[in-house]
Amino acid sequence: MANEQPDLNKILANLEDITDLIREYFEQSRENKRVENERRQRYLKHQRKVIFTAAITFIVVIGISALMTFYNALSGDAFTFVLGTLFGAILTFLQNMLGANSED
Repeated sequence: MANEQPDLNKILANLEDITDLIREYFEQSRENKRVENERRQRYLKHQRKVIFTAAITFIVVIGISALMTFYNALSGDAFTFVLGTLFGAILTFLQNMLGANSED
């Protein structure tokens, strides 16, 4: 019992240091969460740009191929090949995008 009193006095003597340490820990945790949130927002903004760019590219290619097929500059078989190739590319793109998100 007599041994517990000096230990309590040491803690009380260093109470301000302990409080500062706890406060610093919580401030660093808050800052780390803020930085992580900003990083995540930038990542999502980048992903959105990549998806829009890919979607516009696919739509343009399909549109040009459809016009060429309509004006008989491209055969129906070739148009089907272009559609199948783009469909496979879209599936691969989505697989890579979803795979990257699951790892994150």
